[in-house]
Amino acid sequence: MENITISNVLFKKKVKFPLLGSVLEVGGYISTDVAFSKCYCFDTELTNGGWGLSWIIAGQIDPDDGQILLNDRELPKKERRKMSQCVGMDVNDYIFLGAKTIKKQIVKGLRITGKKNASSLEEVMQKFRIDKERVVRTIEHVSALRFAASLGIGYAFDKRIYCFPWIWPKALLDFKDLWLKDQVEYLKSRGCLIIIPTSTGTG
Repeated sequence: MENITISNVLFKKKVKFPLLGSVLEVGGYISTDVAFSKCYCFDTELTNGGWGLSWIIAGQIDPDDGQILLNDRELPKKERRKMSQCVGMDVNDYIFLGAKTIKKQIVKGLRITGKKNASSLEEVMQKFRIDKERVVRTIEHVSALRFAASLGIGYAFDKRIYCFPWIWPKALLDFKDLWLKDQVEYLKSRGCLIIIPTSTGTG
């Protein structure tokens, strides 16, 4: 089984997300392993390192010290970024010209990865519960649906790691009831790794 190893990671970094703003995340010499085909809830309060570690795994930021390894091989930021989707955001390794609508990103991902016939736009919309009205909008203009839409975009681009920002406990429970559980189980069945930072008692 493939593993990501977090080895003695130390950081004090600002992280950003539109619904949360900018937050200073601090983590001290964290070591753990996470495996593909699984979902992990990093059980921390906001600012206590869970979100920072999630963004480090996703290649958004680098730690101040320590390493991220894939099967005992160091995984540079550029490679982590290519493998990962920051959930709630646009795809992070492709520059679009003009409006980055959800539809445009999904179609581009399906074309790049050769999934166009196997997974049509309509199938991705159905699986990730993206309706026709919202699929033509940018991800900034679909409120809480941005998380499901971002999962669909990542799926279209064949991302293997899905890293959430810090999620409010109540919101996480609502997401699980409404859509998140099914989508996470589907991504796990395809060998993906999912990271969700949240507070005590919600994992």
